[in-house]
Parts: sequence; structure tokens; C-alpha cells
Amino acid sequence: METNSLSIEKVFSAAWNRFGKNGLGLSVTYLCIAIGVCVIALIVGLFTGLGAIMSLLTFLASHSNDFGALAGSIGGAIAGLFAMFFFGALFVSFCDTAMMNLSLGLFSGRFKGCTFAASSLPASLYFKVVVLDIIVGILISISFILFVVPVFFVAPRLLMASRYQVDHPEAGIFESIGGAWNMSQGNTLMLLVLLVIEMVCGWLLGNIPLIGSVVCSAFFLLVKTAAYLQLKGELVESAEAPKADEPAADTKLDASGYCKDER
Repeated sequence: METNSLSIEKVFSAAWNRFGKNGLGLSVTYLCIAIGVCVIALIVGLFTGLGAIMSLLTFLASHSNDFGALAGSIGGAIAGLFAMFFFGALFVSFCDTAMMNLSLGLFSGRFKGCTFAASSLPASLYFKVVVLDIIVGILISISFILFVVPVFFVAPRLLMASRYQVDHPEAGIFESIGGAWNMSQGNTLMLLVLLVIEMVCGWLLGNIPLIGSVVCSAFFLLVKTAAYLQLKGELVESAEAPKADEPAADTKLDASGYCKDER
């Protein structure tokens, strides 16, 4: 695969231009996602908490020495916490997949603005992204714990794996990981700088309750998508994105509306 040099300045310029047009809609969308995560946590936590409390009250009222029942109620509470984390993470992963598709569509001209059409993706693609995120997370964790391959080398090289998968829905999971690894070749340092900038901005804007985090998420969604497109050689540097019926240069849309790389 042909690789392209990553320019932080051009990436941020393209992202800022796009943020000026769609930043509000993207920020509101991320706010809704945050509210959705809270609702899921509240519902699962409520049922789990009530179950644990009822088990504890039953144990105390029975004046029984059956500590197995008490251990069971505690285990149920722990399982509930795990379920809360699992469903919350699953919801976030599904939303991230749709948001990556939306950002790719905004840059290519498939979408004029924020739209629910971006979530109209095959169920198999959502599944692939979830599994891919788990595998990438494991690889990064292993590199951090064992320090066999430094995490500051692995994380940047795998940064674009999810976007590659969304942009190539027909690709296999390991094909997407390999594609992201190859397209980031020679740009590891710049991608690492991008990650550091995102972390610093997230820390600074995180001091602004709720609003700061959603604005940061919306902006860096566009930043990372612009970086992906530049590595792919399809970033339109003009402030104007292609019209909805005019795909970006070097880009074709298949029957499903996905970007297809000609190379």
C-alpha cells in the first residue's frame, strides 16, 4: 500500500474548517451519546442495586448463618457492575462506529450534515468494529504491560484500525488491523503527536463540565478522520467539502454509499 506523509497542520486545518460547519451538530450528538451511557448505567445499576439490597435484607431478616447466600448476593452485585460496564461499552462502540462513518461522509460529501443515515450500517460491520476494538485494546495493553514493543509505537500504528474497518466494510478484522498498520508506516511519530495533543486538549477541556468533553470529542473525531484521509491520499484541503453528489477526488462510492479506494 502506498503511504502518504502526515501533516499535523493540514489535518487540523481541514478538521477546523469542517468543525466550523458541523461542530455544533456533532457536539450535540456526542452529548446525546453521553446521556445514553448514563441512562444505561442508571437502568442496569438500578436493577442490580435493588437485587443486591433485597438479597441482603432477606439474609438479615432470616437470621441465617448461610453465608453462601450472602456471597451469592455480593457476586450478583459484581456481575451487575460488569453488565453495566459491558452494555455501556457496547453502546459507545456502536455509536463510535456510526460517528466514524458520519465523519468520513462529511469529508467525502456523502452527508451534508449530521444525519441518522450514518448509522445505517450492516450489523456485521458493527460486530467487526467491536471485536477489532477488543483486539486492538489487548495488543496495546500487552505492549504496555510487557513492554515487548513500546506502547508509544504500537498505539499510533493501530490508531486508524477502526476507521479502516468502517471505510472498508468488506475487509476482515485482521485485514483492517494490517491495513492501518501499513498506512501508518513512516508516520508513527506524527500520529503519536496527534494522540498527545488529543490527551492534552481532553485534559484541559475536561475541566469544563460536560460541554468541554463533548466539544473535544467532536473536534478530534474530525481530526482523526482528516488524518486517516490524508494517509490514504484523499484529504480535500479546501475549506469546502465536495457536494453531496460529487465524491472527493480519487474516491468512488459503491452501491451502499461507502468510499472505495481506487488504488
